Amino acid sequence: MPFRRAWIPAAAATAALLALVWLTARPEVAGPPSQSAVDGVRDLVRQWLGAWVHDPLYGAGPDDPRRLGFRRTGIRVRTLLLVLVTFLGALWTARNLPPTTRRRLPVAMAVCWTWTVAAAVLATTAAAPWLVAGSGQGHYMPARQVAHRVAEGLPVVAVFGMAAALVFAAVAVAAAERVDPEAETAVLRVHDGSTEVLDVAPAGEAGEAAPVEGAVPPVTDRPARLGATVGAAVLALWLAALNHFRFRAEVQAVDFGWGRLAEANDFVVRWVFFDVWQVPDAAPDWRWFALRALDVAFVVLFWSALRHLVPLLRRPGVWSVALAAVSATVAVAAVVRTAAAVLAATAPYARGAVPDAALSALAGAAPPALLSGLVAGLAAGVAVRVVGGGVRGAGAGRIRDVPPPAYAAD
Repeated sequence: MPFRRAWIPAAAATAALLALVWLTARPEVAGPPSQSAVDGVRDLVRQWLGAWVHDPLYGAGPDDPRRLGFRRTGIRVRTLLLVLVTFLGALWTARNLPPTTRRRLPVAMAVCWTWTVAAAVLATTAAAPWLVAGSGQGHYMPARQVAHRVAEGLPVVAVFGMAAALVFAAVAVAAAERVDPEAETAVLRVHDGSTEVLDVAPAGEAGEAAPVEGAVPPVTDRPARLGATVGAAVLALWLAALNHFRFRAEVQAVDFGWGRLAEANDFVVRWVFFDVWQVPDAAPDWRWFALRALDVAFVVLFWSALRHLVPLLRRPGVWSVALAAVSATVAVAAVVRTAAAVLAATAPYARGAVPDAALSALAGAAPPALLSGLVAGLAAGVAVRVVGGGVRGAGAGRIRDVPPPAYAAD
């Protein structure tokens, strides 16, 4: 999908997400900021909404103008990054994974949803220093408080992101249908025995094919499998080595001294560790093996998702594959870590309700999913490019001087 139409569904999805967050995250809905006790899912949702309240007086007294200024700046930074990252992610999705076929439509929706989650994580992380300073407690271990605000209120944005993904898909399909058949021609690619509409391009002279700027040849099965295998190997190493409880203990034992970096270990742990390879001694052995089976499922599902995403990319370069891997990691982590949280919450030694654990699992899994997905995606992108799937060539397929169908089905 060219840029002149790709920005329309991206802007629509961003506007839908911002409107939902802006209308629901209000002080009268979230409750008082001093509310610390959580009694059930309803109070937990109210706390998540409180993390996105756009009123600077929420959490800062009106008699402290400096604290109010910190709060106002943090809210602006948070809103700006939420809008910017969501728009850029949806724009990248429309450009590289346009929902022009029924097979691409659910993939584009899922990828767009993952970008809303990534936008919420980056927005809360960047705005955390100002919000901590505006809370009046920024003088006491600010690094730990910033770590606790990473992905704060993420489940609310994740739910709203599903609605934004639906808006994105609807507007993208409508934008694809509004094609002038006299001005544009279809870019076709044969994949898995079926012809799909890859994009539309300006028509050239009569009887000639119009060149596609920056087009690349389609990725075949071999580069896609190799890239997915390399990325899955990096993710498996991340889960097995970096999430071992001994390594986590070593990280938490690092002394960052006093001052602003005191207890900065929590920030590193927040962005690196999914979970620890350890369960309480009183737990049965089958529970440990069940958690490890979920880790294996994490790697397998990531491999399958990336294996099918790479051939669908319009420009399968290194960074495109890396961004696709980030989306795949976030989506798979949302499913697998939620299942792990439910399994842990049902244990006899566990404290807390199952719904609370299930709804909170995404907030704990999203930051390490972004970081590990980026590392694994870069490795997969390099593998795809070395094998030949990412080398720029003469065209992405065959261009015919015929109008593309309004909505192509496989």
